[in-house]
Amino acid sequence: MEEAAALIVVCTDTRGVEGISHEFQVDGCAAAMENMLLAVHAMGLGGVWLGVCEGEENCCLVKARLKLPGYTKLIGMMAVGHPAKRPEWKDRFEPQKWFEEDWGNQLHPD
Repeated sequence: MEEAAALIVVCTDTRGVEGISHEFQVDGCAAAMENMLLAVHAMGLGGVWLGVCEGEENCCLVKARLKLPGYTKLIGMMAVGHPAKRPEWKDRFEPQKWFEEDWGNQLHPD
């Protein structure tokens, strides 16, 4: 993270969102982060989603360092930059872990 070109911090602003659940706010931020990661990789850069949870020590440190107001909730962070190395693509599809129609009904790809 120290060598990343950028660190993106994604937060929600809890003011004026009465009636919108916290889970919905988290889902929206998560979708935005995933789209940002797809865009980063499409530009030939590297990006990684960094886990952070509200209330944890690392979250409190980030909020203090960025001087985030109390009405914000830190949802996630991502490091973006030029990767030191690019691992080769691996096919990780495991059909035995997939089910069709009903739980326990194993997928049989053609």
